[in-house]
Amino acid sequence: LEKLVSASYDLLGLMSYLTAGEKEVRAWTIKKGTKAPQAAGKIHSDFEKGFIKAEIVSYNDLVECGSFVKAKEKGKVRIEGKDYVFVDGDVVFEIQLVWVDVYRGIGVSMFRYRISADYVGTAYGGWQVQPNRKTVQGEIEKAVFELTGEKTSVVGSGRTDAGVHALCQTAHFDLSKEWEPKRLVGGLNHFLASDIRVLNAQKTRNDFHARFDCVEKSYIYLMYRAPERAVLTDRAWAVDPNIDVGRMKSAAKRFVGEKDFKSFMAGGSDTASSIRRVSGADVYEKDGFIVFETTANGFLYNMVRIMTSAVEAAGRGKLTETEIDDLIAAKDRTQVKGTAPAFGLYLKSQKYKEE
Repeated sequence: LEKLVSASYDLLGLMSYLTAGEKEVRAWTIKKGTKAPQAAGKIHSDFEKGFIKAEIVSYNDLVECGSFVKAKEKGKVRIEGKDYVFVDGDVVFEIQLVWVDVYRGIGVSMFRYRISADYVGTAYGGWQVQPNRKTVQGEIEKAVFELTGEKTSVVGSGRTDAGVHALCQTAHFDLSKEWEPKRLVGGLNHFLASDIRVLNAQKTRNDFHARFDCVEKSYIYLMYRAPERAVLTDRAWAVDPNIDVGRMKSAAKRFVGEKDFKSFMAGGSDTASSIRRVSGADVYEKDGFIVFETTANGFLYNMVRIMTSAVEAAGRGKLTETEIDDLIAAKDRTQVKGTAPAFGLYLKSQKYKEE
């Protein structure tokens, strides 16, 4: 490790210790220029508590090898979907446990697997592992351990919030032993609750990354005309029975294009840019549902649910197409009223670089 960084970086300190053969993770702080003790302390604290799950991202051109991945923006470190922002010149990163032995010269071969899963999000606190909450990522990681005896990080294409569902969530993880994909699928489903299903698995290249290789995602939001139906509880949103789908469709089209969607981003997000490219947005009726479907190169926090709220308001005659344009131009979240309930939202699909 020191050889990798000695040319341009100083080793600030070993923050956590690993012994070969033990399934633990090392974390270091590497500094260039200004120190970042507070940021380092925060990451180390989260690491010690188990909040951070062994996936590396560094920024700048520190190294590109194995699981090291360049960050999207300079000055930002993204670890398991959580962003840590530093002043220019600082680098904080972790080393993924499955690659540590390689760096130590032991030469252990790892096998990376790509899976697709669907889930009903009602009983979960979202995708991402959180302390004291049951999450989809956490349950799949437990299933992997039960099946293989290996602790590994299951990295998804992105986070879904509490109550949000998925028709297809792509993820990857690494194992030290090779597994037949069909056995992996069957074994994982054996240990998972019935509201999470692994649909397929395949061995993939070692540098495949479910999050950073994803170039497009699609979501659908399900609505239906009131009155409320018991069988659709926590599955779809009951809306005004007289809602105008034509107006909703026209409103949805206003979202298409590369635009600043700051007005459609929930508070508390620390993303560096609110500009996203929406390649598709449509509303249609199918099988008794009113469906809002949208595709983009990425979505901001609660973006689809806020867009849905605006489209629903347009269907009730509360917003016009021009007013949708004005809301986008305002770049002000307070101008957009409401957020559609989480339970109507479904992560539909992802598109990857090689596809």
